[in-house]
Amino acid sequence: MIPKVKSFGYHSFYFDTESQILWVGTYNGGINYFSKWDKPFQLFRARVNGLNNNYINAFTEDKNGNWWIGTDGGGLNFYEVQTQRNRYFDKQSSNLQSDAILSLLCDSENNIWVGSYNGGLDVLKNGHSSFINYRHDSEDNHSISGQNISAIYEDK
Repeated sequence: MIPKVKSFGYHSFYFDTESQILWVGTYNGGINYFSKWDKPFQLFRARVNGLNNNYINAFTEDKNGNWWIGTDGGGLNFYEVQTQRNRYFDKQSSNLQSDAILSLLCDSENNIWVGSYNGGLDVLKNGHSSFINYRHDSEDNHSISGQNISAIYEDK
């Protein structure tokens, strides 16, 4: 039996097949994680465990095992596993277009794609420190179709 998650709503899930850990992003409950070795659910919360926001909408893991966590209002949290340090990307500290992250993808080239609410699509190319921004432009038929990007997939 899976123990109860410590939150009122579930926004995102990620199962790490290598470590056998289930990560659950919640609405104002931070991140809950469960492994068959740790019971009950363990909790990561803002300020206590390094998150800058407890509203978790999306997860992705890059090719180096680092975590990218999309929040609703806090932008993008980056957790570097090797150093156990956090870094934050938001509208004020970077050129990210929105602090309301809806979706994330680490592509086959280790680029981080960020879909947001009212901010379009941003990509952080592997090895770079600033985002490339894609936004809807009603005058450009080749621009993306909207500003709200709720899912991102890579065509293989």
